[in-house]
Amino acid sequence: MSYADQSTEKQSLDQVPPHQVVSTKRRLAWIVAEFFILKAIVILVPLIVYFDAVVLSNDMKEDSLTEYLHNGLLLVTIGLIAKAAFKLRAARGYLIMGVTFFSCLFIREQDALFDHISKGFWVFPVLVAMIVGTVLVYRNRDTLAGPLLQHFETRSATFIYIGVLLLLVFTRTFGTGTLWEGVLGENYIRTIKSVVQEGLELMSYTLIAYGALTSYFTNFGMGKSRLKWASEGSE
Repeated sequence: MSYADQSTEKQSLDQVPPHQVVSTKRRLAWIVAEFFILKAIVILVPLIVYFDAVVLSNDMKEDSLTEYLHNGLLLVTIGLIAKAAFKLRAARGYLIMGVTFFSCLFIREQDALFDHISKGFWVFPVLVAMIVGTVLVYRNRDTLAGPLLQHFETRSATFIYIGVLLLLVFTRTFGTGTLWEGVLGENYIRTIKSVVQEGLELMSYTLIAYGALTSYFTNFGMGKSRLKWASEGSE
């Protein structure tokens, strides 16, 4: 590189506005912070499962700590998306669809409670939620496709997307009894399968809730972010 080229490059760097330099530093700081947050989550999930299964001697049924956390994380996710649906009219159809989907998952998690009424009774409240949600989404159909695409272009949506894939696909395959019966043979114990499956579900719900939280603070990809570093970065 010639002296003239080096001089030109230095001048171009010197011309970078100070606020952009500060914004870049804040965004890099957030990336580092997020790495440690996610690291803590990944460590915390198996610790919770260990505490639940070993210390509390739970067999991962409906009254276990892990199951309570499933429900709590789902409620947090539903609450964040529902609150955003009230505030973001331009994305209301998409957000109502999200509330409906996660509400159905929450109802499904209460299957043991509904079994006191009748075996498999959870299907009926899920159908009610789906019908009501579908009607509301249809009424706001003009705010469905566009906001969905905008949100799925963000990093926050990736956590929700991966969490849902883990929950609906990986958990059901890797945590199936057939797999662990084949692996353990005569040593198969149902509790092992339950611990693996419930632990994977907890990881999934945690990622979904984290994605919903970061999505809420970035307005689900709609407009200006509530996070200072993100809003500065978009200026």
